[in-house]
Amino acid sequence: MGFAMNRAQAQPAKPAETASPVASPHGWLNQRQRIYWYDQYALNDQETAFSKYDPDRIASELKATGADIVAVYAANQFSVAYYPSTIWPMHPNLKGRDYFGEVSSRLQRQGQKVIAYINWLESRHPEWYMAPLGGTPDSEFPLASWAQPDNPDWRVQRVPGGSWRYACINSPRRAQVVAIAREIIEQYHPDGFHLDMFFNPGVCVCEYCRPTLEKICGTTEITQAAINAHWREFIDWRSECSSSLIAELSGGSVEARRRAAARLGLVYPPRSQAVGPLQAALSDPDADVRANAANGLALSGPPASKAVPDLVVALEDPAADVRFHAANALGMLDAPSLAVINALVRLSGAIFPFFVVIDNPPWCSSCSFPGVSRSVR
Repeated sequence: MGFAMNRAQAQPAKPAETASPVASPHGWLNQRQRIYWYDQYALNDQETAFSKYDPDRIASELKATGADIVAVYAANQFSVAYYPSTIWPMHPNLKGRDYFGEVSSRLQRQGQKVIAYINWLESRHPEWYMAPLGGTPDSEFPLASWAQPDNPDWRVQRVPGGSWRYACINSPRRAQVVAIAREIIEQYHPDGFHLDMFFNPGVCVCEYCRPTLEKICGTTEITQAAINAHWREFIDWRSECSSSLIAELSGGSVEARRRAAARLGLVYPPRSQAVGPLQAALSDPDADVRANAANGLALSGPPASKAVPDLVVALEDPAADVRFHAANALGMLDAPSLAVINALVRLSGAIFPFFVVIDNPPWCSSCSFPGVSRSVR
């Protein structure tokens, strides 16, 4: 087959241009910065709450602090929203004003990053309270003046300041918190998310925990002695309960951003030069990627292969949306693995495209998430 060419001598092909590095939108996570925690703990029934609310004044004062990052409350400590939520009741003293949206948008416009804050504590669903081993569940408080007794999600109690009511970490509270996180992320696009007070203070034997505890202990008589005799299995289970919620929150943030981006005709997660090497490493039949990842890529363990260094490089690239692609390739999206997630997080604080912070997590120190916590601490 011949080719038609210009009579002029053919010019040699130009060398392919090297793609310029992709700037990471998450580079700020690796910089030393000042964080201002803007507490707004309004009680469920409090006449003075938001009586002097002025978002312009708040933004100006927060700018004057010199803070690079500001934590803004999207709800109070008892699941009463500071924005028009479709899931949680909104604080009546706001009179319909979008506190979180008005404050966070002003902060972001003036160059400050925003962490959206919510709290695990509960004031509406006593049936979700943890049942402490050897004790009794917390009692209910009288309903707030504006509560709706016939609506379970609006049966807001008048909880006094300093009183805490813990929902079990395995109760339906989990699904609500994930839904709230997605609602906030998709609607407001904060730069980070903080879930406070997420832990069971002790052994819980509620209806959501008891079936698993009976399997762990091998008996229906759950005692502290039985828990102590199976302590490793108990801690592993508790750690998995916690890490799976983190995985849901992180995965939910990606999904919420993807839906928001789709409405704008954009693609999320963004492509980067690191995705190719990562996929090549994961698809290399000689690479024992699962074992190496689960071992924190400590090459003294499972035998190394030529693909593992490429995987490390890809994971350390701050421009790569590694968390999504690696989790997908490792089959972690539907059944997150604590060991693999821990290993990936240890590699780089830039793995997550959107960082999630959990306060007081109920796992042992060997199961911690330093890559996540160092983002803000």
